Amino acid sequence: MPDIQESREIVENEFPTEVFSPVIRQFIEEGAESRSVSTDYIALPMLGLAAATFGNTLEIQPRPGWTEKANLWLAMIGKPGDGKSPAMKYATEPLYRLQREASKTYKEQRESWEALAKLDKKNTPPDEPVLEHFYTNDATMEAMIRLLETSRGAAIVRDELTGWIASHDAYKNKGGDRENYLSLWNGMDIKPDRIGSGSKLIHAPVAPIIGGIQPDKIRLLVDAAGHQDGFIDRFLMLWPKEKPALWEIPPITPEVSSQVTEIFRTMRYHVPIGETVTLRLTTEAATAYGEWFMDNEAIKRETEGMARGFYAKYRGQLSKIILVLHALNYPGEKQALISIETVRNGIEVIEYFRAHLNKVLYHFNAAGSNKTAGLGQRIMRILSRDYGEWMARRELRDGLGNSASAEEMSVALTKLVEQGLIENREVPTSGRARLECRAISSTTTVDDGDDEWENF
Repeated sequence: MPDIQESREIVENEFPTEVFSPVIRQFIEEGAESRSVSTDYIALPMLGLAAATFGNTLEIQPRPGWTEKANLWLAMIGKPGDGKSPAMKYATEPLYRLQREASKTYKEQRESWEALAKLDKKNTPPDEPVLEHFYTNDATMEAMIRLLETSRGAAIVRDELTGWIASHDAYKNKGGDRENYLSLWNGMDIKPDRIGSGSKLIHAPVAPIIGGIQPDKIRLLVDAAGHQDGFIDRFLMLWPKEKPALWEIPPITPEVSSQVTEIFRTMRYHVPIGETVTLRLTTEAATAYGEWFMDNEAIKRETEGMARGFYAKYRGQLSKIILVLHALNYPGEKQALISIETVRNGIEVIEYFRAHLNKVLYHFNAAGSNKTAGLGQRIMRILSRDYGEWMARRELRDGLGNSASAEEMSVALTKLVEQGLIENREVPTSGRARLECRAISSTTTVDDGDDEWENF
């Protein structure tokens, strides 16, 4: 296991925005440039906001007997003035626009309903209007339950996550909010029973959590009593490098935000409320997932301490990320199969979070592994984009965010050559020969561990 200093100094690769469709990517990159912030601060909220939009109408089945819904907890770490708030305001606009529309519709319907009630005071009109919720900035757990009762999903959006944590059990002394949120992340049904309000059953609620947090407040994510309840392990956290503010900024394409809003609208209403579509993986995609799964399991087994809990949760986190990427990039798609390309993109994103995790662990005097999972799939993802074109190994490693060591790269490339997926060559130069490789097949197979993945 690497020492603490090595974990602190690991390279923080930027969010791989190429995993998104051209419209979503343009929205993220233009927003980042116009606000002089890292693309990370806009890309991360997009994952959670999209998840809240389709909510419990979509789920993913990585393999038989295992399903996940997109309950993501996302934390943006940065110092005051790093641009977290402006980035969040920009990223949330498409979802907030849908909420404003829903609120306007509700107000009009409510006025009509109340007018009918006044005409016949003895009989209450049927079909009392209900406000559709897309997000909340401040709600108790009991309020969240009422909110989710009539919504496909709703995001918890907080400028500072410390405020959300402080609100737990604000109106009672039973300490149950934290436990309820743990269950919520797992996608478990919620059934509160209260004297006065009666009983409710919320099936498979989806309520992603998105917010910022300052470096000196990270420890608040851990239970004050020091209990290892897995609360912090459920967060996917990023901590990008600070980007200097610029006076002159490029313009934003006005119609892009509207296009993203329409993508969100399609995700929201494509599947009727109360129904759930289960998305499965193609055979190739399942094989790619299995390869990453077993690599991650090996990393987890050789890791001790705090990092182990995060790596254990990465199994489900990858599923949720893949589900969100599929929904965002193919809104309204009736095909219920997820491609190997989407799985590879998801692997790239989860490994991006793994790289950032080491910087977070340093603040807990802990360290994680410097290894990466699914390296063969990540390499094929890059080489397949320019199929048949030669790429220098140095360029390939840069494309991986320098998250893999030279030794890991050599092992992975040798395996891909043996599988007949890539080929290598040496190009003479005035100095040392340049090593290059290219894809000669667009798919990958796992030559060992497949049965172990299926039966894990």
